[in-house]
Amino acid sequence: MLKLFPLDWLEAAQQGWRWIRDKQGSVTENPVWNKHWIVIADRNGDAIVVDSSAADSVVTGHIGSYNVKIADELASFFQVMAEAMTVEAVTFNYDVLDDELNPIPEFLHAVSAIALRVLGPDGEAGFMDFFFG
Repeated sequence: MLKLFPLDWLEAAQQGWRWIRDKQGSVTENPVWNKHWIVIADRNGDAIVVDSSAADSVVTGHIGSYNVKIADELASFFQVMAEAMTVEAVTFNYDVLDDELNPIPEFLHAVSAIALRVLGPDGEAGFMDFFFG
């Protein structure tokens, strides 16, 4: 499930990413976290991050120390998410998982086509890897 943080929760959302606990239990700045990265959403404990130093606000997905670029700009990320949610609701009537709770191939193909159209090949690969990989 994707949880997009409201503006007044953004500071707390940085905990565990930009702000971590040291061995003594004190909160400290993560030395490997870029100060321009802002966690804007959570997906099952993984972070969706915007780079505030980039003019178009590049969006990346972070799974522990692994990260992947999802979109070259925040607006494109939101466009893909909105279109994918519309397809999930209208085309599939929210029936997008098989009996083992895996996304069905038809839904994956539909979302992949949206991501490819909006984000291009590199963005589509990163988007699909982060959300369905």
